[in-house]
Amino acid sequence: MTRLAIAINLDRCVGCHTCALSCKMQNNVPDGMLWNRVLTEGCDRFDSAEGVYPHLTRTYLPLACQHCENPACERVCPTGATYKDDKGRVEIDYDKCIGCRMCVAACPYTGVRSFNWEEPAYYADFALGDADAAKHEKHTVEKCIFCTQRVARG
Repeated sequence: MTRLAIAINLDRCVGCHTCALSCKMQNNVPDGMLWNRVLTEGCDRFDSAEGVYPHLTRTYLPLACQHCENPACERVCPTGATYKDDKGRVEIDYDKCIGCRMCVAACPYTGVRSFNWEEPAYYADFALGDADAAKHEKHTVEKCIFCTQRVARG
């Protein structure tokens, strides 16, 4: 089976959040939601530093769905909405998702799955990203889809 992956050189990551914002725009992700985040390791607050002045350090860690080999989210989904495709991606069938959020609770990577509590709202009145991006719906769980539509186009 083909196994897709994303390699990130953490030595070069400067915490600019461009990866998170590019993902958000490409997939027309609703306001207040990110499928890809950049954490500052060892810190509880956004963009803070570790250590005591003047010896401070910052280490950034981009985090999205890890498309696990044996995903806990898939095992707990009562409707089969969460599944693995033939390329090893963990996907969500939004038509089957009943919004129970069992997958959110089961995922070991806190915060990589998001729930649409309300009708999705956007910065602009039109889609900014890919025309093939999935439609976002109220009361469904979302997460990184590994840019399925882009991979399909080659």
